[in-house]
Amino acid sequence: SKQDKYNKTPKLKIHQIANLNVAHEFLKAFYEEVKIKGVPSPEQINEADLKAILGLIWVLILRFSIADIDEGGLAAKEGLLLWCKRNTAGYAGVDPPGIEDFHMSWKNGLGFAALINKFRPKLLDYNSLDQSDPKACMRIAFQVAEEKLGIPPLLDPEDICDVPKPDEKSIMTYLAQYWKVFSADTKMFLASKRLNRAIERRLFNSGLRDEYLALAAEFLEKVEHECGVFRALDFGASFDALRNQYFDFEDYKSTTKAHLMSFKVRVESSYNALQSKLQNDKFPPYTAPEGLSIESVISKWQELESLEAPYSEKLTSSLIELFKQTFVHFDSDSSKTLDKNELQACFSALSLEFSEVDSVKLFGNEESISLEVFIQYMMEKLVDSSDKEQIRESALILSKNDTSVGHDTMQSYLGSREYAWIAKTFPVEEGGSGKLEIETLTQAIFSPL
Repeated sequence: SKQDKYNKTPKLKIHQIANLNVAHEFLKAFYEEVKIKGVPSPEQINEADLKAILGLIWVLILRFSIADIDEGGLAAKEGLLLWCKRNTAGYAGVDPPGIEDFHMSWKNGLGFAALINKFRPKLLDYNSLDQSDPKACMRIAFQVAEEKLGIPPLLDPEDICDVPKPDEKSIMTYLAQYWKVFSADTKMFLASKRLNRAIERRLFNSGLRDEYLALAAEFLEKVEHECGVFRALDFGASFDALRNQYFDFEDYKSTTKAHLMSFKVRVESSYNALQSKLQNDKFPPYTAPEGLSIESVISKWQELESLEAPYSEKLTSSLIELFKQTFVHFDSDSSKTLDKNELQACFSALSLEFSEVDSVKLFGNEESISLEVFIQYMMEKLVDSSDKEQIRESALILSKNDTSVGHDTMQSYLGSREYAWIAKTFPVEEGGSGKLEIETLTQAIFSPL
């Protein structure tokens, strides 16, 4: 290659010119690229033509140290000047009047110190400078630039202070080193800020992920518990056991399932929020571990719903079978009917009190009831309609058919949260009976919120 064709020990001028010709080929191509005319000839350089050599050096400095400067839409010299002006604004002794050029604006040395203080305030205390001594200010700034920033001392204070007009190109070349160091700082700052934000987003998204996983795990555990109950189809043999299971299932339908459905919405919202945030942050979508995916959540919910009907049907058929067996047991004359005495014995066997209300509702003007009537009535007694009439009857049962019920009775049978509402709504007055009217209680429960 052309780079290899040079004389490593050029003693004769012809050899020196030949070596310079190798470099000259590259310089010609470079000058054409940057659209500058007048590349020095090999002979000019060999004959130490100072003007030609300095011109060549300046072109190289301008191209490789200054041309890349960009500030406020301005490039090279104008961009560097604007950068210096902006970053020394407000510094006493510099602004006003501000940086206006690359010669007279720098004679007091404060501009260099201001730039260092602007970007690295811990390296140079601007307010401690003696502004009456330009050389001292410049010497401090140049020393800090060299020792702390790695900027070579291209200038001496005398080069600026002891001449009527400092050399513009020399100051531009020196200041370009400041721009390179501090623009690199700016790039590092922006890069670190972007990296910080990316990590912050990752940490925040990790929190969303952990929230989703915790919710999904808790939801799946709760639903699996209910599924286990429904899967077992394990029903008690006594009426009390079956009745409790029936009431539990009614509670499940009216309360537990509503809570689970609300929980499911929370899980899905958490998952959607996570995926939406990841998408907005340009992160890859989240894939949950096996068994905790949103598909697992939906599948488990579908399984729960599919198990409800078989469980309900089996529970109902078990109750009907128990009622049928009890009815047949007390049908002493095998008439497939029960009279009042037989029905009372039947109720007792089921640990139920046979009330006058039951008698009227079942018999009316009849002397006996059929199996179908008995089963229908018993199932209706189990149904939790939660209407005002049923709640009134429930309160009457607690009061043992009295028109009022005592606070002590309510506290014994109700949950702590429910009794707290009773105590707050119907406070016991000093010297009072400690009882509340059944009708008043019923009206209060169903009053507008």
